[in-house]
Amino acid sequence: MESHTETMFVHQINALDERNERFLKREVIFKEALGGDSRFKFVLLGDNTPLADELDINDQVTVHFHFEGREWISPQEKQVIFTDMVIDRMVNLTNLEGDLVMADVQTQPQPQPQTEDEPPF
Repeated sequence: MESHTETMFVHQINALDERNERFLKREVIFKEALGGDSRFKFVLLGDNTPLADELDINDQVTVHFHFEGREWISPQEKQVIFTDMVIDRMVNLTNLEGDLVMADVQTQPQPQPQTEDEPPF
């Protein structure tokens, strides 16, 4: 899977989404480092969800991520495609004066449970 890297600023840190004991997800919204108005939603999965607790709004962070996509067919047989930007590694550049908050944090793909009646997000 191809990895991508961007340096951005933390805009918003969402609460933990715990669907069940096996599925944990945390969204972090970043804004462009070059002063634009664009916002980008990334996800932390599984054991890496607490890493968002080490971030503060407006921290500058280098994010290493990959894309994950999946198909879901609703009970009404409607096809839905989900795409996520999943964080593999983060380095908090704002906190480089002290210890690195997040350096070389590797994620493992997390199984995504789904029922036939609910979309897998």
